[in-house]
Amino acid sequence: MRYPDGITITGAKLHQFLREKVCNRSYQQDKGKTIGFGTVRAYKTAIIDLYTQQKGMHMNSNEHPGAFSALKNLMVQYRLGTNIHHYQNYID
Repeated sequence: MRYPDGITITGAKLHQFLREKVCNRSYQQDKGKTIGFGTVRAYKTAIIDLYTQQKGMHMNSNEHPGAFSALKNLMVQYRLGTNIHHYQNYID
């Protein structure tokens, strides 16, 4: 993915990355099993850490990515889908 503003972290970019590259991705070892909410959250946390570093170096003046409403909705929906999957498959 290439963006006109380069590597600056934004909520929209984080949302797009998670939606297109992370969510519903299969485990490498088990092609039929998708990654869980914890993995998606870990990616989100790592990217927000990069945003915090950019902010500290005065390279990023954008709003905190976690405040982006579409990102919040994506995380809620993925967690709900993971919970339903665990419930239906008796996963603790």
